[in-house]
Order: sequence, then structure tokens, then C-alpha cells
Amino acid sequence: MKSPAILLIIILMTTPAIAVRAEMPGDESYAAGVQAYDGGRYAEARESWYEAAMSGHVDAMSSVADLMMRGQGGPVDITNAIVWYRRAARRGDATASLTLGELALGSPDDPIRDYMAAFVWFSISARQGNDWARNEASALIDRLSESERAMADRLINKNTLPKL
Repeated sequence: MKSPAILLIIILMTTPAIAVRAEMPGDESYAAGVQAYDGGRYAEARESWYEAAMSGHVDAMSSVADLMMRGQGGPVDITNAIVWYRRAARRGDATASLTLGELALGSPDDPIRDYMAAFVWFSISARQGNDWARNEASALIDRLSESERAMADRLINKNTLPKL
């Protein structure tokens, strides 16, 4: 008769690996928001994603910010969208950091463009593996003065996020 330890080893070795992800706070609300969004029910999606974002769900933070920026499911609310993008960026969401860089950069005819803040946000996103952000940061570096580059490096290295 085989020992229980050997039987356990045999079972573990012959059982296919199953990817298991612990349920995160807000997963259920986030999934409900995805279904609502896919069905064109933007107000419902916004409400579900807001609930998930409040519980700390990073994807929901970016999703609710996107809806607020576009005015889907409620009024356009750029101020609160930026708040949610910043929260998501602080938790490592590379797309949120990229979006904040784009917002800091503004449109080409925008008289108030913050090249340093855009560079910092793009650099943070690039460190998280976003190649588009890496290209954007590279394109901006020559627009910064020496002192702005030094300040940007300090912000990036300290993970201190710039104001937007």
C-alpha cells in the first residue's frame, strides 16, 4: 500500500494545472459593469464600475474615469475622471498613467501644455511596460530644460506623481 504522501504527490503531478486567481474586492461589480457596458447601458456600467472602484478595483477605476471623460452614463466630469485616473495610476495601471500624460500634453493648439508632467506620466507608464508611452516620453525629453529633466527624474524615481 502506498503512503498518503506518495498518493498526494501522484495526484498533484497528474492533475492539470488550473490557473487560480483570488477574487478581488469589486470583481463582481466590475463584471456587472462590463456586461452593462457591452449592452450599451452606460449609466448602469458607470454605477457598477464606481462601486467596484470604491472597493479598490484598479480596472474599475480606469473604466469609470473613461466614462466620466466621455460623458457616458452621466455628465462629463473631467475633474473626477482625473482623480480616478490618478488613483489607478498610483496602483500601477499603465494605461491610466498614459492617459494622464496625454491630458497633461493637451491638444496641439492648447496654450497650456505641461510637457514636464506629460513626460513624467509617460515615463511612469513606460516603466510599467507601455511602449507607446516610452515613445511619447522620448519625443518630449528635448522639450524639457535641464532643471525640468532633473525635477522629472526626481518625481519618477520617487514615484511621486505630478499634479494635473
